[in-house]
Amino acid sequence: MIIKDGLSLGYPFVEAITQVIPYVDEFVVVDFGSSDGTIDILKSLILKYPKIKVMFADWPTEFRGGRAIGVAQDQARVYCKGDYILLVQADEIWDPQALKHTIELTKLYPLVAMFNIPFYHLFANFQLPVKWYGEAVRVYKNIPQITSVGDGWTMTGHYPQMSARCTPILHCGSLGWRSSYQKIVHHAGLYTNHPEYQVLALEYQARLDHNDPEPNHLLKTSPYLSRVPKILHDLLGIERYYVRPKLI
Repeated sequence: MIIKDGLSLGYPFVEAITQVIPYVDEFVVVDFGSSDGTIDILKSLILKYPKIKVMFADWPTEFRGGRAIGVAQDQARVYCKGDYILLVQADEIWDPQALKHTIELTKLYPLVAMFNIPFYHLFANFQLPVKWYGEAVRVYKNIPQITSVGDGWTMTGHYPQMSARCTPILHCGSLGWRSSYQKIVHHAGLYTNHPEYQVLALEYQARLDHNDPEPNHLLKTSPYLSRVPKILHDLLGIERYYVRPKLI
């Protein structure tokens, strides 16, 4: 996992880690300059889960747009020593049974180098479903030639691939209406080539300034609750993402 200011931007990185930690040999987190308390949370997690290793690196500022995220993701791989890498982005929640199934696939099909996992995409604190990519590589052999695509949404390489038939990963973006808005505003500096994104960032900054959430963000339950792993249910309808003490 790579991360930068995950706490303030509403990434459920603690939930993302705790869902998969029992099934991995080690979990490497590379922090690219957090200044919001994220590092303190990671230190607490290390005490609970000795498998976690936290490294630090400089953000690749020489790369423009979202490509910097993909480059940072590839740079972080140098710390991974296993035969296979499980890519866990900070806003993605695995179903443990799906991960167990995928691990079994690596044993059954040793010649396959990349495993595509299905996805659910839910935006704005789980009130609106969106359609981006239907699947993406999240388990792959630790081969340098397998690299990130664009902003790191998936991996590519001239190696055999397989699609896993399992419960989709939940890509939730960020949690809490304020955190969701702040993330959009923050990322406007990355996605300068996307006029639509810039317009959305201006709108969300105005809403933050006026304490004006959209009505659907105020809901305490979601019509898509069946798609949301139980570990996130306490965080539906919140204003800002926060780390629950029971997880650290």
